[in-house]
Amino acid sequence: MNLLILVNDVRRISPSSTTRAFITASVARGWQVWLTSPDRLWLNVDDVVYADVVSAKEPSQPSTQTPVAAMDLVWIRTNPGRDRRTEIHDTALTLLTWAQEAGVRVINDPSSLRWAGSKLYLSRIPSHCRPETLVSRSPEALLNYVRSRDTRTVLKPLRGTQGADVFIVNPGKETNLRAIVDVLVRKGHVVAQDWIPEGVQGDIRIILLNGEVLTVNGRPAAVARIPASGELRSNVHLGGHPTSAKLTQVHHDIVAAVGPVLRKDGLFLVGLDVVGPKVVEINVFSTGGLPDAGLFEGVDYVAAVLDALPRP
Repeated sequence: MNLLILVNDVRRISPSSTTRAFITASVARGWQVWLTSPDRLWLNVDDVVYADVVSAKEPSQPSTQTPVAAMDLVWIRTNPGRDRRTEIHDTALTLLTWAQEAGVRVINDPSSLRWAGSKLYLSRIPSHCRPETLVSRSPEALLNYVRSRDTRTVLKPLRGTQGADVFIVNPGKETNLRAIVDVLVRKGHVVAQDWIPEGVQGDIRIILLNGEVLTVNGRPAAVARIPASGELRSNVHLGGHPTSAKLTQVHHDIVAAVGPVLRKDGLFLVGLDVVGPKVVEINVFSTGGLPDAGLFEGVDYVAAVLDALPRP
């Protein structure tokens, strides 16, 4: 297997990340694994998409220019939410879409990622699986929505990650509400979302492979994330801690409703963040949590994903 993995920065891949686990396991299988980043993709004068790549075994060595079509598979493991270079990421997805149309295997589907990369994608799944949501850049529309409600509202950027700039507003509490909205709209569209009461208990990340729960030896890949004391957000980056999770029939019903949409859109590996009976986030880029899930369940989910990758 000649595998090219697209990451934000080839020099900064966390040793504990799911992406690093994929790289390590792929190399151990004897695969030729190459790394590149969105700013290292380009279109040559012959209309062929090229990449400046480095070997995963020796990432500090000089890069090599190679046509993307020389690879058996391109795996997009970027996280645009942690990189402000929006235009570069969008261009990379366009280039990989062209490469895909020329016959290159690419996962997740780059054309779908272009419009699935923000929280707006949540509106594509069945409405009973998600919280009521308003997406707007109008301060008045956002203020009116929050003020019209008698339960908590979550306010957050349309694009973002790790719980950054997420606010939870209590009904009837006007203190700093306009200031919060004004700050958020400066960055773009804002999501105003119904607060799910079970959120105080954290959320569950469910890993889907080809629209179905990734399962090894009868054990589904899922991780519960418990908020730190005094914190309503469960992000590990903000002090939340991962633990084992048990999926209920509600979770399986959600997957049954959402999975066909993801499969249709060519989203091979996806993480659903579920609170109570609702999906609150869909992670379509560098879905994480597999090392933790494997540790809790005593199985190798990383190997299962590699086994399922498209082959030449």
